[in-house]
Amino acid sequence: MLVEGPLAIATGRATMGADEMLRSKRGVAVRVRKVKKVGE
Repeated sequence: MLVEGPLAIATGRATMGADEMLRSKRGVAVRVRKVKKVGE
């Protein structure tokens, strides 16, 4: 899974399904493996 934010891009493994991610308000959706900073 690819996670994008304003300061970094990360890859990781999903810990829940897509439907559960959309319904969820809290919790860990992705266990991050690698992070690359893109701006500051």
